Amino acid sequence: MRNDNDLQKELLDVPPVPADAFSHIEHRIYNGSLKRKVVISLAASLLMVVGALTIVNVHNQQAEQTALADEIIEELDFARSFINGDETYQDNDILALFVTGAGE
Repeated sequence: MRNDNDLQKELLDVPPVPADAFSHIEHRIYNGSLKRKVVISLAASLLMVVGALTIVNVHNQQAEQTALADEIIEELDFARSFINGDETYQDNDILALFVTGAGE
C-alpha cells in the first residue's frame, strides 16, 4: 500500500503542461470558427429533427383524413342504396345502424 509521501512524489514528477499546448484550440474558439461550426451543426441537426417530425405529422394527418373519407364514402353508398331501394333493410337493421352510428 502506498503512503502519502509516495503519492506526493509521483504527483511532483508529472511534467507540467506547456503553456501553448491548447493555444490552437483557444485561437479557434476566440476566432469563432469552432463556435460557428458547432452552431451550424446544431442548427442542421435541429432542422433535420423538425423536418422528420413534420413528415411524420403530415403522414398521420393524411392517414386520418383517408380513414375519414372512406367512412364518409361508405355512409354515402349506404344512403344512396337505401334511397334508390337497391337493398332492402329490415326495421331492426335500420334501427341498429342509427344506434351504432351507421355501421361504426
